[in-house]
Amino acid sequence: MPHSKIHLILPAVVLVGAGVLLYAWQHDRDARMIQRNLNRLRDNLEKEATETGAGAVRRSNRIPGFFAPDAGFRLAPHFPVPVDRRELAGHVFRARNALDTLEIDIPDRELTIADSRRAAAMRVFAQAKARFPDGQIERHELEFEVEWIKEDGTWLIREVILVQGVRNPR
Repeated sequence: MPHSKIHLILPAVVLVGAGVLLYAWQHDRDARMIQRNLNRLRDNLEKEATETGAGAVRRSNRIPGFFAPDAGFRLAPHFPVPVDRRELAGHVFRARNALDTLEIDIPDRELTIADSRRAAAMRVFAQAKARFPDGQIERHELEFEVEWIKEDGTWLIREVILVQGVRNPR
């Protein structure tokens, strides 16, 4: 190939390559941000036996910040009370207050980010272990569909749907 044609093709190849790398980097960055937000949400939902009252209030008050202002929650039958984002901290506080401890493990999650990088869908498989003040222990296996939306550079949960819940799985 003559040198004159290489000088025409080379910049185009470099631009296409840079575009592909930029897209992949942005996609990975968005995925990391979503995963980090889900992990922070889980961390604030969990409860240790040594948690103070002030710590419980502080953690519960952080929960609404993970959700979009118009977030939807479809969690029945496990949580039959209608949930509104403004009331979320109170619901979380009361639920956590009824427990001595709550451990949440997320062994599997599947994330799909829209080409626009403004929305994402996630399937979350979670295991929860709750210990009550009387010593009773309950285990739950839960599957959720979670829709994310990117607002002002921050990934927020737009909707949570409980797909399946199994109490005390064997």
